[in-house]
Amino acid sequence: MSQDIKDFKINPEKIKTTLEEYLIPLVAIFLVVLGVVFLIIPKTRQIQEARKKIEKQEKTISQLSQKAAELSSLSEAELYENSRLLLDAVPSEKDFYQTLVMSKQIVSENGVFIEAFKFTPGEVSTQSASKKLSPLPIEIDFNSPFENLKAMIENIDKMLPLVTIDRIKFGTVNATESGSLADFSGKISIMSYFGPLPKTLGKPEEPLPKVSSQDRETVETLKNYKRYEPLAASEGEEVITVGKENPFPF
Repeated sequence: MSQDIKDFKINPEKIKTTLEEYLIPLVAIFLVVLGVVFLIIPKTRQIQEARKKIEKQEKTISQLSQKAAELSSLSEAELYENSRLLLDAVPSEKDFYQTLVMSKQIVSENGVFIEAFKFTPGEVSTQSASKKLSPLPIEIDFNSPFENLKAMIENIDKMLPLVTIDRIKFGTVNATESGSLADFSGKISIMSYFGPLPKTLGKPEEPLPKVSSQDRETVETLKNYKRYEPLAASEGEEVITVGKENPFPF
C-alpha cells in the first residue's frame, strides 16, 4: 500500500489535456446557455412585443386613413348644420328648466290658459343617464277654447326640441256666452326627450356610422320644424338666472 502511494505522481500535462478537452468546452457551453437565457431571450421577447405594437399601430393608421377618406367625401358645413339640428331636436343634457319654460311658452302663445304645472325631472346628471332616450314628462292643467287647444296641439307636433303629447284628459266643458264652441278644461301630458352623446366616435376600431336614406328623410323633415326661441322677459316679469352669478359685476 505504501509502495502504491509512493508510485502515485501528478501528471500536469495529463491534467492540462483533460481541462482542454472537457472543462473548457463545458464552460463555453455554459456561458453560451447563460447568454441565451439572460440576453437573447429577453431581447427576442422585446422584439416580438415591438413587432406587435408596430402591427397594431399600422392597423390603427389604416383604419384612421380609411375614416379620413370617408370624411373627406362629406361636406363639413352640412355635417355641422345637421348635427346642430339633431341636437336641437334631442338635446344631450336634461335641462328641465328650459323644457318647463318652453312648454309654458307654447301653451300661452296659443291662447291656452294654464292652471297648474306638474313635472318630474328624474335623473339630471348626464353621467347617470342611460344610452337610450330619457323622457321628461310634464302635466299641464289647462282651460281653453277648442280652436286654441287645436292650434296648440298642431304647434307642439312641429316643435324643436321634440315634444310629444302622451295623453289628453278632458274635465269640464263650459258653454261660451256667444254660443260658439265650448271652452274645455282638463289635463294634457307631454313628453320631452334627451339622449346622451355616444362615446365611441373617436375609437379607430369603430367604423363610421352609415347615414341611411331614412335618416336623410328624417333630417329633411326636421328642417321644417320650428326651433324654440325663448321670449325676452317683459317689464315686471321675474327673470330666473341659471348658473353662477358674477360676484364682481362692476
